[in-house]
Amino acid sequence: MLIDFLKFGFLHDYITREKLLTWSDKKLMNGSVEEIFTKLSSITKKNSNVQIIEIFNEYLNIDDPNLFELYHYKFLSFLFREIKDWK
Repeated sequence: MLIDFLKFGFLHDYITREKLLTWSDKKLMNGSVEEIFTKLSSITKKNSNVQIIEIFNEYLNIDDPNLFELYHYKFLSFLFREIKDWK
């Protein structure tokens, strides 16, 4: 679920590229051995955001039932914001 959340946050600009890469570096410095953090930490300024999404897609579990809840929550929050602005 963490990877889904990170990808979702990154795609919708809730998590900036800099924060994501800094967080990944800190995870490695704190002893994490997860391969995804190694790959994210290897991203440089020359790499595009598409490469970050590709890394997330490598580790994304499409069959995760929590994906529906995550996207459903995003949709509802979007509707609430639009209705609130509409009034």
